[in-house]
Amino acid sequence: MTAKAYRLEPSLIDAIMRVLAADPRVVFAYLYGSMQTEGHGRDVDIAVYPVDHVDGNLVALDLKIALYHETGMPADVFDVRPIREVLASGDIFGLLYLKKVLEGGRLLVDKDPEVLAAFLERYGFRYRECAGMIQEVLA
Repeated sequence: MTAKAYRLEPSLIDAIMRVLAADPRVVFAYLYGSMQTEGHGRDVDIAVYPVDHVDGNLVALDLKIALYHETGMPADVFDVRPIREVLASGDIFGLLYLKKVLEGGRLLVDKDPEVLAAFLERYGFRYRECAGMIQEVLA
């Protein structure tokens, strides 16, 4: 069975932004992936940075359910991933994932610009620190 393709309509963006803005656990969030770059796809990729001291996976699950209620689209269409801990893991593949999110993504919600700026600064530092290893992985 082939998965249904969805289009990125302004009403869908608005609905996603409403859900993200309404959840006090979300600090900032990006839309990324084929839905962002091509305007259509089989899923909606969303990276969220949750506040400290909450389980990011629980936030992601709750957001999928809220997005289903807001849009009527199946919850499994929304691939919501927490990104707060990605830098802490020191994983090169995590850095490459963040590069995809940050360079090709669209910032949907930013409730605390200072937290976002600090995250981007840590990402940039860590990426530069690992640049040699990243080149070896990509070669």
